[in-house]
Amino acid sequence: AESAMTQPLDFPKVATPTAGTTEVKVNHKGATLAPGAYGELSANGGGEVKLTGGTYVFKSLKINGGAKLTFSGTTPAIIYVVEDFDMSNGTLYNPSSQPRNMVFMVGKNVKSKFTGGAQAFAVIYGPEADFDLVGGSDLFGAIVGRTVDIKGGAGIHYDTDLIKNPPSVLATGSSGGGTTVISMQRL
Repeated sequence: AESAMTQPLDFPKVATPTAGTTEVKVNHKGATLAPGAYGELSANGGGEVKLTGGTYVFKSLKINGGAKLTFSGTTPAIIYVVEDFDMSNGTLYNPSSQPRNMVFMVGKNVKSKFTGGAQAFAVIYGPEADFDLVGGSDLFGAIVGRTVDIKGGAGIHYDTDLIKNPPSVLATGSSGGGTTVISMQRL
């Protein structure tokens, strides 16, 4: 049975690691990034940024101008965004079709613009961040934010496999834990 929430939910906050200072600019030629701490990552001009498995920390992540952020690893990519997250004119591509393989951990007070694009399979977690999902594409996985504003026909499809098989960065408990659906709203 559906019921209204009577009080805000309290989710664990994101402890963002320290971002690096190296600026990475990607054009139409594309690039593959190794795990690590970076300053700003900006991609445009249709360029493709490939992330292999591992932990990435970005002060700012901007994928615009038809650029694509692609998961290309065999282990999950955990992506921390500390200050600015803008994928308003870019695409997220996760060919594994497993949201747990591309996890965004978004820091406090980050205002995020996100356009899913084709095969947008991801987990986006930022309980102190604000998200705008725009465009006619769909996100398959999960999103947690202080606010989530869905515009222009975008949709979110929760992946129930995340309950029993969560990304390790979100797992709780001594046995590897899991996530719990506390509230779900049909739009």
